[in-house]
Amino acid sequence: MLIPSLFSLAICPLEPPGVKAAAVSSLSVEPTLSINTGQKPVPTLHLEEEIQSWPTSSPEEQGMDSARLASLLKVLRNDERNIHSLLIARHGVLVLEVYFPPFQHEALHNLYSCTKSVTSAAVGLALRDNLLETINTPASEYFPDLSLDDENKRAITLRHLLTMSSGLEWSEPLRSGLSDIWSLTDNDSPEEYFFSRPQAATPGNVFNYNTGGSHLLSMIVGRSSGGLAADYVERELFAPLGISSYVWLKDTPGNTLGGTGLALSSVDLLRFGQLYLQNGAWNGRQILPEEWVRESTRAHIRVDEKVGYGYQWWVRPNGLYNALGWGGQEIIIAPAQDMVIVFTAGIRDAAWNTYDDLLQKYILPAARPSSALPPDPAGSTALAEEIYTIANPRAQTPGEIPLLAREISGKTYVDLNGTHGWSTFTFHFEKPDEASLDLMYGLKSEDISASIGLNGLYRVTDTQNYGPLAFRGYWKDADTFVLEQQFLMEAERIVMEMTFNGREIKRTSHWTVEDYSEESDAVLLNR
Repeated sequence: MLIPSLFSLAICPLEPPGVKAAAVSSLSVEPTLSINTGQKPVPTLHLEEEIQSWPTSSPEEQGMDSARLASLLKVLRNDERNIHSLLIARHGVLVLEVYFPPFQHEALHNLYSCTKSVTSAAVGLALRDNLLETINTPASEYFPDLSLDDENKRAITLRHLLTMSSGLEWSEPLRSGLSDIWSLTDNDSPEEYFFSRPQAATPGNVFNYNTGGSHLLSMIVGRSSGGLAADYVERELFAPLGISSYVWLKDTPGNTLGGTGLALSSVDLLRFGQLYLQNGAWNGRQILPEEWVRESTRAHIRVDEKVGYGYQWWVRPNGLYNALGWGGQEIIIAPAQDMVIVFTAGIRDAAWNTYDDLLQKYILPAARPSSALPPDPAGSTALAEEIYTIANPRAQTPGEIPLLAREISGKTYVDLNGTHGWSTFTFHFEKPDEASLDLMYGLKSEDISASIGLNGLYRVTDTQNYGPLAFRGYWKDADTFVLEQQFLMEAERIVMEMTFNGREIKRTSHWTVEDYSEESDAVLLNR
C-alpha cells in the first residue's frame, strides 16, 4: 500500500501516521471557511481593505510586456506541465493572476516545503522579539531532557538547522514508510529521534536536505514563544500581512510542523514573497528585521556548483532566490526586476529550476527596465483572451455511455483495500454530461456527494473535512470507467481506471505527481 509522504499530503485524504490535521487561526470568532479539520474552524479576519487587497494594473503600467505574458500563458495552456496557479507582482502591484481549473482564487493550497521558508521567518521574528538570543545557540539546549554523548551533535546549532548542514545522516524517500521524516513526526519525542541519527559529517560542512531540522526549528520557536509556532506566526506575521485563512498540520505530540504541512492561498503566498522582496517591510512597518531577510537569502552553503542555500531559502544564479515545495510550489523573488512570482502546481520531479525555461524566455524578459511602457492594445487583448480561455475551458462532447452504466448506477460497492481513503461508493449515471458519486471517505468517514464531469470539465464539490474536491471522468470502453480525482488543496491528482466485472471492480490508481500505481478491489455491497 502506498504510504503517502509528508510532501504529498496536507489535509490528508489519508492522514499520515504521526500527523494531526489542525486548523490554526484564532484572531476572529466568525468561522467562514468550509474546511473542518477536527479542531477549531478557520475564521476570516476582518482587516482593513488596503491590507486585504492587492493593487492591480495592466502589465504595461508596471513596465511589463503583455504580449510576452500572453505567449507564456499560451505555452502553459498547451503543454502538460499541470500548473495550478500563476501570479506575478511587480513594483508591489499585481499584474497577472491566473488559475487553471479546477483551481480557484480563494482555495488554500498545500505549500509542502515552502513551509520551511515560513518557519525561517518565524525564527527571525523570535530573534526580533528577543525570544531567541542567537542562531549560534546549540539546538540541544532547547531540549534539556536530551542527553547527548556525541560532541558533534552537541555542536549542532540553529544556524546548522537553518542551512541544512547539521551533518546528521538523514533520508527522505518520498514513497517509503521508512523515511526519517515519517519516523520523526510519529515519535512522541521528535527531538530524540532527530538526534538519534548517525553523525555523518561535521556540522556546518555538508549540505544534506533534512526536513527534521526544519521541524526542530518550529518546536524551538514554539517553546520560546510559550505556545505553538503556528500561533506565534499567525500573530506576528500573518495578521500584519492580512493573511486570514490557513491550515497548518501538527505532529503526534502536537507541535506545528516546521518543514511541510502549511496551506495558504496563492495570493497569500505572494504576500509572503513580497515581504521578502521589500526586505521585511510591509505597509510602512518593519515586520522582519532587514538583516534577517538579507542573511536568509544569501548562500551560506553550496548545494551544487549552481545553487546555494540560505536560511531555508534556495539561492539561485542571477540574484534570484526561491522557496520550493514538492510538486512545483514555488515563490521566486527577482530583486533586480522588483518582482515576485508564485507558482502552484502538480509537477512530477519538480526541482529548483523547474520553471527556468519560463523565467528565461518569458517572465524575466517581459520585465523591462523602464517603470512603465506605452499601452499595447493588441498585447493586452491577447493576454485577456488567454486568461479567459484558461478560466473557461471548452466542454468536450461526452462519449457514449455504455449499457453497463445503467446497470451499476445506484449500486453501492465497498473498497476492500481502502485505497486513498475510499470506503463505500455509489455511482449515478443519469445525465449525458454529468454523473454523481456518493462516497464514504477518509479517516473521518465523511459522506461526500460529488458531481463528476463527463464532458472533460471538472465538477467541484465542497467537503467538510478535506476542502474542495474535483472529479471528471469518461468511459474508456464498455467495461472501464476512468475517474480523475483532484483535491484543490493538493498537488497530487489520482487517475483511477475501474473495470467492472459482475459484482467486482478491479481498480488501478495512478498518482500522477509521485508517479506511483496501485491496484485494488471492490465488491458489490449486499443490501
